[in-house]
Amino acid sequence: MVRELPKTFAFWIWQSARAVVLLLWRIFRPALRFIGAVLMVAAIFALTADVTRWQIGEVVPLFHSLAHHIETIAPATYKKMAEEIIALHPMIWDYGLFTLLSTPAWLIFSSFSIALIFAGRERRNVDIFIN
Repeated sequence: MVRELPKTFAFWIWQSARAVVLLLWRIFRPALRFIGAVLMVAAIFALTADVTRWQIGEVVPLFHSLAHHIETIAPATYKKMAEEIIALHPMIWDYGLFTLLSTPAWLIFSSFSIALIFAGRERRNVDIFIN
């Protein structure tokens, strides 16, 4: 006896949406790994710069935050970003974004890198048969 497929409109919409999501996931999974690898390179550069500065004369290791790097590269952008977020709600800046940006740059880059590489990893299929 052959089982008949349901032919409701909702079923076909669901299957079409599922196929689109799976296709996009298969396309973007390698991109996640690539972006994770680029972020890991940025983390290594930031850590190397901080450790090198310590080795050539600083008394203690000084790890610069991501906020420090953004502020030195683009001070007007950093100031405008802070003003806009504070205008939205000051607690978002004080307890959310500024806290995140105050951590060392290499730690932020490596954390996001590991998360993206983990999200884009190839899954293993484990077949378990009970006879």
